[in-house]
Amino acid sequence: MSLHESEEIVESITLQKMNLDLREAAKTMSDTEARYLVDTYYSAQDERIRYNNQYEALKKLGEPHEIIKFHLKQAKTLENQVRVSLDVYSYNHPVGNWCRQIKGIDVILASGLIAHIDIHKAPTVGHIWKYGGLDPNVKWVSRKRVNEL
Repeated sequence: MSLHESEEIVESITLQKMNLDLREAAKTMSDTEARYLVDTYYSAQDERIRYNNQYEALKKLGEPHEIIKFHLKQAKTLENQVRVSLDVYSYNHPVGNWCRQIKGIDVILASGLIAHIDIHKAPTVGHIWKYGGLDPNVKWVSRKRVNEL
């Protein structure tokens, strides 16, 4: 077995153990931590897309691209690890389970909804619409106009 193969095996075992630890920790995740992880997920996704575009462009030009490929792999790993944590978080929440059954709402959106909406502060759907900026009775004005009033 080569050194590279043994390093990959150690890395795989380490990731598997880390994923199990992350799953356990995600069961007791706070809403604040979930909000942070939702933001982290979208940032990691943006980073992965950026690295993938750079990787494809360099590959097409025949330029060296191993470092970009390494960072692309790391971005994918981070994105997947955050997704696993949010999957467990939303699965272990009754509202999260309900949200996940709605077509178009995945674990990330379900986790974001759970983490951002406090049902005690927003007991009706109207409160949630207002929080989301969807209240049809609110007239939006510019800051300049507000200062004039």
